Amino acid sequence: MRTEARFERLSPNEAWAEGSELWLAEPPEGGTEELDGTAILVLPRGRSDAESCLERCAEAARSGAVVLVLGADDASDREAVARLDGAARWLIEHAHLAPRSLAVVGWGRGGTRAFLAACTSTRFGAAANLGGPVLYPELDAERPTQPLELSLNLDLPLLVIAPEESEETVLLRRTLADANKDAEVEVLADPGEPGTAWDEAAWQRTLRFLSERL
Repeated sequence: MRTEARFERLSPNEAWAEGSELWLAEPPEGGTEELDGTAILVLPRGRSDAESCLERCAEAARSGAVVLVLGADDASDREAVARLDGAARWLIEHAHLAPRSLAVVGWGRGGTRAFLAACTSTRFGAAANLGGPVLYPELDAERPTQPLELSLNLDLPLLVIAPEESEETVLLRRTLADANKDAEVEVLADPGEPGTAWDEAAWQRTLRFLSERL
């Protein structure tokens, strides 16, 4: 009987998993049920950060969700979104999920790519971008499209948390509101360095959001 939420290394023999760090946690016996019947695909800032967020993400498993932490350093947004689509397909099958029961959540660059996946895939039921930019300073072959432009394709509840109010957050909030999107754009004053207190506070807000909207 599994009584604790523990992450285990995962190595599925699938193309989307190549070059990534993968960790999976199943809900333990005796946990709570706030997120029962759901799953969360979690994207750290990069591959090297995957293991560091496991303790934080275990709380979601204790609340009933299957959690897959995916650390990758894809150079291009296209590669990243393709990897996320493959991971989402695998997780939906693994967890036997009902439609729209999978969320995608990311910090920093992982947050931007969670945002991109939410705007381009139909596999997700909710998404959260924690501190990831939605406007690039410039476009190139690896980042050919502004994430903000894709927000008009959103068809799910979205949470965006930024460490400070900026022209970008104002523009994002107005764009989503004008398009009548189901989105919340919030500012969480930065209480510490990224990877510490801010990440934890943003995660707690995200869990509340997912328990209400997923």
